[in-house]
Amino acid sequence: MKVKILKDIFENMAGKSVTVYDETYIKVAEIENLEGEPEIHKAYTDVYIVIEGKGNLYTGKKLKTAVEISAGEFRGKEIEDAEQHELYKDSIVVIPPGIAHKLDVKEKMKLVVLKLKA
Repeated sequence: MKVKILKDIFENMAGKSVTVYDETYIKVAEIENLEGEPEIHKAYTDVYIVIEGKGNLYTGKKLKTAVEISAGEFRGKEIEDAEQHELYKDSIVVIPPGIAHKLDVKEKMKLVVLKLKA
């Protein structure tokens, strides 16, 4: 495996996803008025780096009415006993495998999303 260096990601990657290795990818996303769907990944760590804007991340241990949409990927209607975390510019979030999470953005947010295969 070789080292992979991505340059000028904010200019060249807006709205695009780039696979780094196998199923590990990086994406620069601009999100507006999003009510995310609660999810759990059994084999991935998600990393969010907020560049601008703000939103709310909800996390918990379990999804209500979880449905497996693909191997190790679950979606649900709600997170049981969810904790709310306010995200804003310069926030970094690491969501390990097995943690239920949902991102809501009322206005606008620009962030880097890393999906790391565990």
